Amino acid sequence: MKHFGRNKEVQIKAMYCVVLIVAVITLLVTSVPVHASKMDSRIELSAKQSYVFKTYLQGDDIKIESRDGAVTLTGIVAENFHKS
Repeated sequence: MKHFGRNKEVQIKAMYCVVLIVAVITLLVTSVPVHASKMDSRIELSAKQSYVFKTYLQGDDIKIESRDGAVTLTGIVAENFHKS
């Protein structure tokens, strides 16, 4: 009978371990997009506040978009050399 109690105890500990692992994975998965979104917002803001953007591209119609760290500039520029 003692062996049956030990087996049940092991099962309960295993169940707690699985629940803990699932909770940690859930927290990690849900926090990554928030972090990426904040980083993308910072990248966009930094680009808009840069010297080049404020000095050379100020009159141009440019949209800055950052997604997962990849930045895309789209729009219309007044001078051909502004594209670079």
